Amino acid sequence: MSSYTNFMMGVICHIIKKAPCCFSERMKQASAAYFYNRNEIKNNKFTQDHEKISSHSLLFPGYNWTVTGVQHLQPLSLQDAIKAKRWHERNSTWRRKSADINPTISRESWLDRLFFIDIFENARVPEHLLIRTNTQFVTHCYLSVLELKGGHYFLSTSWYFTDAVTQLLQYVPVDDIPLSSINYETCNPFKHNFSAATLPGRLNKSDDRLIANIDKIHKEIKRLGRIVQNRLGISVLQEGIYTLNVYNDDDCSYFDSKHSDKFRGDSCIDHHAIHTSMSSASIIMGDKTGKEFLISSDLLKRSNIPYLAIYSVPKSHKMKNKVNIPRDKEYSSIEDSINIFQLPLLLNKKFDAIVKSYRRIIILSYRSPAKYYYDLYDASLGLMEIINQANVLRSDKTLYMHKIRDASTSRMQEIISMQLDKFNALYNDVIAKKEICIEKVSANNLVYQRKMTRLVVLLAVLQIVIAIISLKDPNIKTIIQSIW
Repeated sequence: MSSYTNFMMGVICHIIKKAPCCFSERMKQASAAYFYNRNEIKNNKFTQDHEKISSHSLLFPGYNWTVTGVQHLQPLSLQDAIKAKRWHERNSTWRRKSADINPTISRESWLDRLFFIDIFENARVPEHLLIRTNTQFVTHCYLSVLELKGGHYFLSTSWYFTDAVTQLLQYVPVDDIPLSSINYETCNPFKHNFSAATLPGRLNKSDDRLIANIDKIHKEIKRLGRIVQNRLGISVLQEGIYTLNVYNDDDCSYFDSKHSDKFRGDSCIDHHAIHTSMSSASIIMGDKTGKEFLISSDLLKRSNIPYLAIYSVPKSHKMKNKVNIPRDKEYSSIEDSINIFQLPLLLNKKFDAIVKSYRRIIILSYRSPAKYYYDLYDASLGLMEIINQANVLRSDKTLYMHKIRDASTSRMQEIISMQLDKFNALYNDVIAKKEICIEKVSANNLVYQRKMTRLVVLLAVLQIVIAIISLKDPNIKTIIQSIW
């Protein structure tokens, strides 16, 4: 859209330049400013030194990074949870007659892997676990059904990548991006902001390129996700939460205030989007001395994968003598302590959706209570559901047992408590408004009933009068019958 706006702005300004007598002074000034800015950009007059970068990275490029995959969590209905488990039972050696669903406990039920490549770890993939489709980045996925006490179900999908994905986010070439450019807000000469523009440089455009690459990954995962759902026989409507998993093998904290300015990314040579200062990102889990972080940032929020998990591990396992960066699902992995936070993040996403859908209704419900009552009712049901889920996450420790670290559990409880305060505040407000709506509707019904009572009395009196008249004059009865 911006390229079209810039093109049309250029056409209009060229026409104004050719025939200035046909246009107003305001439009002639806009045309002159257009050609002035174009010359300044052509001569790099707007270029700052920090814009002269040749590559751009998401994270500090001095580390050896590996983008291993994406963790995806999305809500499931009871029927879809049963179908997913039945799919697992059909492919299992020991088959059961029915899928085991228990709404009284919280647990995670592992399903199986699905592969998009023929050979994995030097072994041929079984045909019943192979999906033949074109894929650029994904090797396979691991599926599980997460059950929360009270009848809440989720599909957890761990997507695993090829090495090519790291090149989309680290040391991305940006030499082809102009050092400076101009983007006009509108090409409509009758708008008040005609000729208003922004001047994004190479650095801004480099951030846009990183976002485009993240969205490219998300697009493939979304396409493959639909194929996986068809294989399981389920249909999930809500998109859920995505977290990008990134590892380095330098075994030190990423966010450390002691690092130099060059490490922070102020150097043009090693420029990156998420700096190592604690204020450069919204840290959901982790502290400055830790080695695992769950973060978000302004750049990530503009993409379709808004959360990033950073893991700093040793190059090899001391006991097992193997590389520590996992490329497949592992039991009791450090990722479990980060992935658990997708549950409160999903609750927060549902809450934001409720607020967005019903904020106008919550404000206007006093004016037309009968019109907005059912919308308030739906809002109260949605809030009740996420409050119940939050209470389960806060009180039921079976979900964390043996796999979630103490620091993660403590932070999880802290986040859930803050969320419950927010959820309950809006829920109480919606319930209060709903009660007022009920009272107003009841009052309107009483007024309506009074009017109907008066009408019934009037009709009864009229019927009595007609009966009396018909008794006095028999011809009146014949006339009335002919009228009716």
